[in-house]
Amino acid sequence: MKGLELEHNGNIVRAFSEENAVCIIISISKESFDVRMNGIDNNNFVEWYESDLKTGENIRIKVKDISQNSQFYIMKNRNDLLKKEFDLLEKELREKGLL
Repeated sequence: MKGLELEHNGNIVRAFSEENAVCIIISISKESFDVRMNGIDNNNFVEWYESDLKTGENIRIKVKDISQNSQFYIMKNRNDLLKKEFDLLEKELREKGLL
């Protein structure tokens, strides 16, 4: 299965998703830089990797055939996350008198 391989500071993480998506996100703000590898698979939000990036560090991303995902460190049910977002939005709209 086609997937992504991320290499950073000696860590190699591989992931693919049969149903949805795998993403590598590099976030840059005034105070920090970080890299994350996450996605949605089997109706779960999965995070395989997260790390700060420091000046001069390298990351390597490859598209590869991958037979097995690396171990994730966070997995949350996607429906639970959507329900929490819905509840927060509903509360906000009620407080504003829009519901």
